[in-house]
Amino acid sequence: MGTLRTGALTRRRVGVRAADLEYAVLDMETTGLDPGSGARVVELAVVRVRGDGKVVEEFSTLVDPRADVSGQEFHGIGDSDVVG
Repeated sequence: MGTLRTGALTRRRVGVRAADLEYAVLDMETTGLDPGSGARVVELAVVRVRGDGKVVEEFSTLVDPRADVSGQEFHGIGDSDVVG
């Protein structure tokens, strides 16, 4: 019982084609996978795209985790990139 069926949203009385909507895609980079072990956010990015795949707007920012940055082999963000 999902909200998508044959490319149309079904929660509204009149269906809206999923291809006609805009979506926000969120990406978050962290220092690790377990917040309970001290993993912190180091980057946030959001891309708005239309249903046809066209990028409407992009935003990204680095965040100082106030801790050593690990996981550089995955995201390429180093300690000097996020200081301050």
